Amino acid sequence: MKSTLLKYTLILLTIISSNITKGQMPMTLYYLENVPQSSMINPAMNPRPNFFFAIPMTNFGTTFQSDMAMDDFIQFNNQDEPISLHHDAFNYSKIYNKMGNSLNFQTQQHIAPLMFGFRFKKGYFTFSMTEKISMNYGLPKSFFQLAELGLDGSYDLDLSTMSIENYMYHEFSLGYSREINDKLNVGIHIKPLFGVAASATDFQTLNIKLNETVYNMQANAHINASVPGIKEITYDEDGIPTDFEQEDIDASFIISNALSFSNPGIAFDLGAEYKFDQRWSFSASLNDLGSINWKDDLHTITMTGNHLFEGAYINASNIDSSDLITEAIIDSLLDGMQFTHEPRSFKTKLNPTLYIGAKYDVNHVFSLGFLSRSIFQKDLFRQDFNLSANLNLYKRFTTSINYNIDNFGTSSMGFGMSSFIGPLQIYLAMDKIPLSYNTYKNDGDEYPIPANFQSINFMFGMNIIFGAKGYKDKPMLSLKNK
Repeated sequence: MKSTLLKYTLILLTIISSNITKGQMPMTLYYLENVPQSSMINPAMNPRPNFFFAIPMTNFGTTFQSDMAMDDFIQFNNQDEPISLHHDAFNYSKIYNKMGNSLNFQTQQHIAPLMFGFRFKKGYFTFSMTEKISMNYGLPKSFFQLAELGLDGSYDLDLSTMSIENYMYHEFSLGYSREINDKLNVGIHIKPLFGVAASATDFQTLNIKLNETVYNMQANAHINASVPGIKEITYDEDGIPTDFEQEDIDASFIISNALSFSNPGIAFDLGAEYKFDQRWSFSASLNDLGSINWKDDLHTITMTGNHLFEGAYINASNIDSSDLITEAIIDSLLDGMQFTHEPRSFKTKLNPTLYIGAKYDVNHVFSLGFLSRSIFQKDLFRQDFNLSANLNLYKRFTTSINYNIDNFGTSSMGFGMSSFIGPLQIYLAMDKIPLSYNTYKNDGDEYPIPANFQSINFMFGMNIIFGAKGYKDKPMLSLKNK
C-alpha cells in the first residue's frame, strides 16, 4: 500500500534520531562567571582560570522546547479526569492560541568529548569538539482542526506548514577573546561543522481538500535525507521505496561515523562585552551563524501531482478503527501522486541566537543580571527574558538563581551552581523549572504535572582548573557610589 511510504519515512527519521546523541545553552550559565563554559554563550567572555580542561565526556546538555504547555494538552473534565482530543469538552482554543500555522517542538542534545582553554597575554584561546543533535517538528494547525471537527464536513487542509528537520553533526570550535582596553572585550568562535546524518522536509505545496464524497490532493513536496549505512532499498511496482536494509550499528559503525569529515559546513559566534563603569557592564553575542551542506549518503523522496478522487461516503460510525479510515483516504490520494527517489544535495541552516545582557555589580561577589535571548528558526521566533541574582565566591562556590518569562507569557525559575574540590570544578545549570502544578488522577492514584511546562534546559560538567579563579590581578570593587 502507498501508506508504506509514510512508514518508510518514519523509520528513516527514527534511525537519524537514535544513532548518537546541538543544544541551546541554559541562560543560567551566562553569569556563572567562574565556569569556563559560559564563554560558549558569549565568546567575548574571558574565562577566569589561566588554564582549564574539561574532563572528556562529562560535559553534556539537553534542551526541550514546545509552543504548547502541558496543561494545554492534558485537560480534565469536571471530575478532574483526563480527557482526550476527541472529547466534546476538550478546549481546542487553548492550543490554537499557542500556535500560528503550526505547533512546533524542538529537542536538542550535545556532549563534548574534548574542550580546553588558556590565557595568553591579553587574549584567551579555547578549543572544543562537540557532538550535537537537533530535532525540530512542526505539526500543521489543520491536524488539530480535523481532530476537533471529525470527518463529517468539508475541509481545505494546508499541510505545507508541516516540518521535520533532524540533524546530527560534529562541531569543532576555535575561540579567541581579547581585551581591547579596560572597558571592551571582543570574541569570536570559528566552528567547522561536519554532518553525520540529517533529514529535512521541503513542502512547497501540500494541500488536501475533502468533503463527504470527493478528495483532492495537490503536492510538490520533498523529503531530503543523508543517512549512512543504507545498503539496499526495496521498491514496489510503482517505484516507491517500501523498505530498506541497514548496516549493523555496532562499535565499528559508530567509530567510523564519529571520525567522519563528510558533509562540510561552517558557523560563527560573535560577541562583545563592555564595562560601562565599576558597577555596570553590558554584553551581546550572535551565535550559530552558519549551515551544513549535505552531499553524501543522500536519499530524496519527491511527491508531485494534482489528484481528484471521487469516493463513497465514509460513515465513521460503521468502521471500528479510525486508523482504517485514515489509511483508506491516504491510499486513495497517494494513488494519483507521482513519486521519485533519487539522491539530491541539500542544505540545513543552524538556528541563529541573539543574546543581550546587562549586569550590575552590587559588590565584588554579588551581582544582578538581565538577559534577553532571541532564537530565530524557520517560520518561528522565540523570545526569553531572564532576571538573575548571582553570587560568585570565585575560589569556592558560585550560584545563580533567576526568573524567566518567555513570549508566551510562561514564567519559570532557573538555578545554577559550581563548586571546587581542589582543582576539580563541578557545575550544573538549569532553566525552566516549573512554578505551578496540576494533579493528574488515574485509577485512584494522583500525580503532579507541571501546569506550564513548555521547555527545559539542563547542562552539567566537570573541569580541571589551574590558575586564578577570581580577581587576583583586579582591584576589588569600591563600595562607594560613583
